[in-house]
Order: sequence, then structure tokens, then C-alpha cells
Amino acid sequence: MIESTIYMARMMFKDLIEDYSQESLERFANDFKNLEELFEEQMKQAYYQGYNDRWHVDRSDLPQAFNDYINTYKK
Repeated sequence: MIESTIYMARMMFKDLIEDYSQESLERFANDFKNLEELFEEQMKQAYYQGYNDRWHVDRSDLPQAFNDYINTYKK
């Protein structure tokens, strides 16, 4: 998810640097708008997935994990 966004931004800037013209600037602005919409949609999907999974996650081992953490870093 994040890797595709970073790759797309990198290619947008590379295109802008190689050809600094009015057409290139307009294309960059359009690509940036699309990138913003894509990122917002991906963040919404991640939030809703986490929100829906909160009822399905097995938390029965949470107290033991906390005790292991305390015992490890207590020393």
C-alpha cells in the first residue's frame, strides 16, 4: 500500500524534473490529486478493516504477553 504510493510520487517528481513545462506541471497537479484520493481511500480501508477486526481478534493471550513483556524488561 505505502510502497505503491511512494513509487507513484517518485515517478511524478522524476517526470517533473526531466521536463519542466506547463504541460508537465498540469500533469503533475492532476497526478497529485489522484494520489491524494488514492491515499485517502487506502487509509479509510485500513481504518475500517481494523474497526471490523476488533471483534474477531483473539485477545485471550494478552495478559500472558503483557507479563512476558514486564518480565523481560523488568530486570
